[in-house]
Amino acid sequence: MNIIKITLILLVFVLILSILFIYYGKNSEKLIAGNWHEASWKYEKVNLAMGSSDIIQEKIKNEIYQNIIIHEAEQWNFYSDGTLLLSKTKTDKGHEKLRWSIKGRGHILELTHEDGRIEDYQIELLTEDLLIIYFNFDIQIRGIVKITFTRL
Repeated sequence: MNIIKITLILLVFVLILSILFIYYGKNSEKLIAGNWHEASWKYEKVNLAMGSSDIIQEKIKNEIYQNIIIHEAEQWNFYSDGTLLLSKTKTDKGHEKLRWSIKGRGHILELTHEDGRIEDYQIELLTEDLLIIYFNFDIQIRGIVKITFTRL
């Protein structure tokens, strides 16, 4: 009888700790909320037979901009209500408003445009000060775009 009571008490204790950890723990939605600055773009797994790496970087970026939805924003503002505001520069008044959500096990960032188009990014790293996401693209030049952000 005592073993059953002790087991039940331990089970309830573990359950309460688990609930508290989930409720107060830092999850992806809480970590990503805030203002982020686009610090760098890096192209991985790219066929460099087309020329020097500096020239290819610019060619790839231009090709990506022409063929798929990818943002030239310098600042990404994630709000806790699921709104994402993309701004080119701090002085530029132009911006784009999207909806964001975290999918999967906290490793997929999904952006939804007002017209219903959806973009998916893989979250590689998310900390208090650093966000690294990957965007796969499949165009004439195959590769992966790695976008690194720092928190403002």
